[in-house]
Amino acid sequence: ATLPLVDPDAARAELDRALDDLGMDGVLLPSGVGPDLIGAERFDSVLAAMNDRGVVIHLHPTKSHIGIPNLSPAVVDFPVETTRAIGSLLASGALERYGNLTWVIAHGGGCFPYIAGRVARSDGAEPFTTTAPQGTLAYLRRMYFDVAVTCHPNAFPSLRTVTDIDHIVFGTDYPAFSQQDVDEAIAFLVNEAGFTDDELDAIGSRNIKPLFPRLTADMEAAG
Repeated sequence: ATLPLVDPDAARAELDRALDDLGMDGVLLPSGVGPDLIGAERFDSVLAAMNDRGVVIHLHPTKSHIGIPNLSPAVVDFPVETTRAIGSLLASGALERYGNLTWVIAHGGGCFPYIAGRVARSDGAEPFTTTAPQGTLAYLRRMYFDVAVTCHPNAFPSLRTVTDIDHIVFGTDYPAFSQQDVDEAIAFLVNEAGFTDDELDAIGSRNIKPLFPRLTADMEAAG
């Protein structure tokens, strides 16, 4: 379910409707609304309500309020917005306060895996001693990352240094990503990424199934 973060009261109401009435397993959240990233105080009540219910969240970037002239937001803005969103969750203390949430980050976490070591240099100093006392990498290792638009030899090494195979899940970005793009991404995973057959099975479906139990049960019942 996609929650209308522009209106936190409506977002909380939609959360209850999605989980209780529609039987959904999780929610989709944008990286922010306008200049406010997901870790902003205005979204605290929504994160708290989801934390109470142990919600699985797919975090996907939205168009930056800044932008770059003559360049599609999908090229640079989206991965940067994802990076800024993770940074805001760390710096605001949201990841520490709402530890019952499960985050699935789109596009391999944007640029964040690449700069994780740089961010971790803030560990042990304010504000991170208060907002992220477990350390940057500890919070990252609890997250899941999908591989949509990440299946490239320049991107994968950084992702694999901040998480393990059990926290990498399949994603395609289809239909924004064309079928040819999807086919090429799958070919990269199978032939170039260096995964074993068991690791490919984990990324392809095994890792994500426990996060979406009702959907998994419906799929297995359907054969």
